[in-house]
Amino acid sequence: MEKLERTRAEDIERLRADDIERSSRSEVQHSNIVYALDDLPEKSEALKLHCSSTLTALTRQLECQLQECYKTKRVTEHMQETLIRLSEEAQLRRSQLRILESHMDPVIKMRESSINNAHAETYNWMLLRATENGYPEVRFLEWLTEETGVF
Repeated sequence: MEKLERTRAEDIERLRADDIERSSRSEVQHSNIVYALDDLPEKSEALKLHCSSTLTALTRQLECQLQECYKTKRVTEHMQETLIRLSEEAQLRRSQLRILESHMDPVIKMRESSINNAHAETYNWMLLRATENGYPEVRFLEWLTEETGVF
């Protein structure tokens, strides 16, 4: 019987120890919960700030990408306008060239080659300073360098 009482006393002691341990764990858990609840507003504010800054960064990235798309679209539109303008100018130049070529008759070359060369002294009268043969002095060189108007 003594042995039975001893076992019973040991069991009671073990139950008390377990109860104290559970109580201690419960107090620690309670303390942890209270600490976590106390810390919740601060963590919530930090999370808000993080979300806000992340959203701001994502918004900026999106704006930059949209601006790049807009620039690319503007560049593309500008390139299209430039190509159209260049194409129109090329058509105009082709038309002008056709008109010029239509006037380039082989007969023109023959006519040009049939023109006699001018006499070697044809324009010498313009360069004379002193009067010769009774003609008045021509001041063509002075007019070229100093005067305006028609000669």
